[in-house]
Amino acid sequence: MSDIDEDVGHTVAHFLYTGGYETVSSPLDEGTSDLAREYKRSVLVYHASRTWGLADLEALSQQKMLLLDEELPVLEILRIMRDIFSTLPAGETWLPGYIQGKLQRSLRPNDPGLGLQEFYNVIGQDHQFDNAVMKMIIEILSIRIFSMKEQQVKTPNGIISNETLLQGPVSEGPEPAPEEPEPVPEENEYPPEEPEPAPRRT
Repeated sequence: MSDIDEDVGHTVAHFLYTGGYETVSSPLDEGTSDLAREYKRSVLVYHASRTWGLADLEALSQQKMLLLDEELPVLEILRIMRDIFSTLPAGETWLPGYIQGKLQRSLRPNDPGLGLQEFYNVIGQDHQFDNAVMKMIIEILSIRIFSMKEQQVKTPNGIISNETLLQGPVSEGPEPAPEEPEPVPEENEYPPEEPEPAPRRT
């Protein structure tokens, strides 16, 4: 097990003997918070379980990650993931989905920069990790843009329509005025009748 991080060696050994999940205090990563250190251990345990095919330990480490990550900034999560992402076995699916979920919740639609500025300090050190994260961000933003367009489509006269792009905007021109009934002439409006000529006397 030379390829397992020494900070989680005890956890792996404890699992093999007892089937449980346990960590011990370690001087590694001093200067980081207890929460961040314990989260990193859970990620390293996940990496070890995937490497060695320990399915039950994999499930335990996933549960531990999900329990700890709510209080951690997404940047801290990405920094930790960056260190192990490229060395996971081929065909890894759970961890990319997990990372994408974290990115989706952290990209803020009401932020003019969409929260992207804070990611620039994380990418640039691992090519495979960078590609994966940027593809996730582009996919998230593309879905959001399409959703926004689908919900509100502006018609040529500037009125917001609730129709989708597939249905197309609805023409909302002015309604035609109702047809007025033709006026009925009053009695005095008719021309007077001419009197019949009197009969001639013979």
